[in-house]
Amino acid sequence: MISTLFVVAYAGISLPVIGVGLLAGPMGLEGAGLVFIACMTLLVSVAGVYLLRRPVPATEADEARRT
Repeated sequence: MISTLFVVAYAGISLPVIGVGLLAGPMGLEGAGLVFIACMTLLVSVAGVYLLRRPVPATEADEARRT
């Protein structure tokens, strides 16, 4: 179980760096950085919309107020 965490963390740290490195050759460092920023903006926006649209589970206090 802990090894899965390390694999996911390693991939999350290394894959963006490799991607920017590969893009830096044909696009230049500034263009690769802009592509990275655009991808991160899209990812954060999708995660934010998902979290805002997710229903919040009712707590016991909410149930007690309803009755």
